Amino acid sequence: MIRRVGVALLSGLLILWIPLAQSRPVSDPSNPHNLSIGATHGRTQANDGSQFGADEICIFCHTPHSATALGPLWNRAEPDNMGSFPLYNSSSLKIKDIPAAQYNTTDYPNGASKLCLSCHDGVTGIGTLLDRTITMNRETMSDVPTSTTFDPVIDLELTHPVSFVFNDTVETALLGKASIPTDPDLRDSQERVQCTSCHDPHDDRGEALYDSAGVPPFWRIISTDPANSYTDLCNKCHGTFGIPSGDHHTADFPR
Repeated sequence: MIRRVGVALLSGLLILWIPLAQSRPVSDPSNPHNLSIGATHGRTQANDGSQFGADEICIFCHTPHSATALGPLWNRAEPDNMGSFPLYNSSSLKIKDIPAAQYNTTDYPNGASKLCLSCHDGVTGIGTLLDRTITMNRETMSDVPTSTTFDPVIDLELTHPVSFVFNDTVETALLGKASIPTDPDLRDSQERVQCTSCHDPHDDRGEALYDSAGVPPFWRIISTDPANSYTDLCNKCHGTFGIPSGDHHTADFPR
């Protein structure tokens, strides 16, 4: 009995250890979403150690008290640009003409995408929280240097469309049949595609381990061959249509 318990405990520890060894959680100082003064990534972080909360990690997005209902214990206000965000509007985009997709509604962007834009709109103060203001080395995302693979400001006119419903009704209107992929289900709880369908805001293992293979920041799925990660994730939805994942990647609308 003791031996069985020991084996089970060891197995449990291995199960816990393996994902941690392969991840770069937000608590890691090198994770770009670690905005504390202890961060080591060299992008955006608090720079005044005397300020309350500058050495914390979760506080830049979450608070245990007096949170807004926008997200789980959310500690940020709506993005300053709400009401003026442009839509991705390619001539080949079909969801804009399908009412069930609810694209281009008054509540745009919504869900997790709205939360992402409370920093990544380029004009909202990164250190401006609901319960305090923390001085940062860069005031907004527009002040963060852009690299060949990383643009900190999200321009919704030049990105994959977000905040639209993608369910059986929408897919039937697009393709004449329904076969929504559910392994994994990348939509939010209201069947909408959001920034978080492709990006995990907490885990940046892809960029940390496979940047040379072209894995984007905070990429949600890392393929057995990391170089295939981008296309493999796109095909979780686009593969059901037989459309190449690069269908909308043009000079005017780059990925």
